[in-house]
Amino acid sequence: MTREPALSRVAFPGRTIVAASIVLVAVVGAFLLGKFTTSPRNDALVAATASIPATAHVERRSVVAQTVVQGSVSEGKTQRIRPAALPEAPVITRQLLQTGSEVTPGALLGSIADVPVFALPAPLPLYRDLVGGDEGDDVAALQSSLSRAGYAVEVTGRLDWDTMATVISIFSEAGYSLPTRPIAAPPADAVEEEATDDGAATEQEPSATETVEPVIPAAAFAAVENGRGTVISVAAPAHTVTDEEPFATVRVGDRMITARADVASVEQFSKGATVTITGAGATFTGTIERVGAFDAGGEGRSPGHDIVVSSTDPKLASLNTGTQVQVKPEITADQVTAVPVTAVRHDDEGDYVLVPPSETAQSPRRVSITVITSAGGWAAIEAPGLDIGDPVLI
Repeated sequence: MTREPALSRVAFPGRTIVAASIVLVAVVGAFLLGKFTTSPRNDALVAATASIPATAHVERRSVVAQTVVQGSVSEGKTQRIRPAALPEAPVITRQLLQTGSEVTPGALLGSIADVPVFALPAPLPLYRDLVGGDEGDDVAALQSSLSRAGYAVEVTGRLDWDTMATVISIFSEAGYSLPTRPIAAPPADAVEEEATDDGAATEQEPSATETVEPVIPAAAFAAVENGRGTVISVAAPAHTVTDEEPFATVRVGDRMITARADVASVEQFSKGATVTITGAGATFTGTIERVGAFDAGGEGRSPGHDIVVSSTDPKLASLNTGTQVQVKPEITADQVTAVPVTAVRHDDEGDYVLVPPSETAQSPRRVSITVITSAGGWAAIEAPGLDIGDPVLI
């Protein structure tokens, strides 16, 4: 018959039980030690991720909504340059101006139909060529313009020799001569009488020594406001001068900044006020020259008020025409009690702030406030329970 295999016995069962108990106790102890004991590194990690209350302080400061409007650099006032009277064929035969060059009183600009053109201060309402002895308002205007350009000319309204000599000098210094015209000859039967030694008169032929006289062409002068300007554009030789296509265009006023403020912000801009201008890496100040009436806008323009700003800062001259800039008014306002807007809280009872716990108060203290206005991240408040410098939670 088949015999069942015999099971082996543990030689020392008591020892086995003791060893197993020791292992079990060690495992449980290690588990409990790991559960209730943390390393310094873990403590630092927990501390770093713990929420730390952030605070700010009640301050005394100005809380004003800062308005910034967009603008651009413009050429300022410009003027088309052309003589008041033009030759019959007003073709440019010489152009001395270049873009960016300066026009000065008495300067030669070029020539039209070989007639030199000089710049003189406006107004200069010449409508006819002038000769010695001519009288009229146009003569007085020419004399006044020459005088304002720095020439020693007296305003008499009559074209005297001093005026004629001045114009001759202007032409001569530019390498030109005044045109002339024949003097009307005396009648063919006219005779001159000359007394002889015995007192008797004898007949002589008329004198022919002075047969021509100088003429000041009306086409020789172009009126420029104040006699000065900066050239913006010029017409090339062979170009025909017209009202729409002038000899040149000059800027007769300083460069300006033009901007538009809407109805809500225009109150912050007033004539004569200082503004800060920023654009193309430059920051400088300017003065408001004009605040226009309300314009309904249209054709891509928003409704609002046009603002014109001038500046004597050289940085304005360095900016290209059309450069976009920001115009910000310099606003002064009284200082008020203020807190960061992030410190302002609201519940069913209204606005309030929390003062952090202190030695005498274990919990944050609620202080009711009234918000007057807010701007720039700050809120102007009325808070009888707060003093300047008190901390508040944010």
